[in-house]
Amino acid sequence: MNIKILEIIVSVLGTVSILLQNRSETGSSFFASGGDTFKLRKGIDKILFFSTIFFMVLLVILIFIDIRT
Repeated sequence: MNIKILEIIVSVLGTVSILLQNRSETGSSFFASGGDTFKLRKGIDKILFFSTIFFMVLLVILIFIDIRT
């Protein structure tokens, strides 16, 4: 399979896993003040979190392989 097709598939899967993650009701935790920014990840949220990291790392590896060839 062509490396470009793999890059597209992995990027779509990574985007879907990002969009499926739950967001806090207060908005972005970057601008939040106080100690309520800690969140315990359980169940499907934990799976989506780690799958997002996996897909993004895999995408970076595929891009580097594509650049080298």
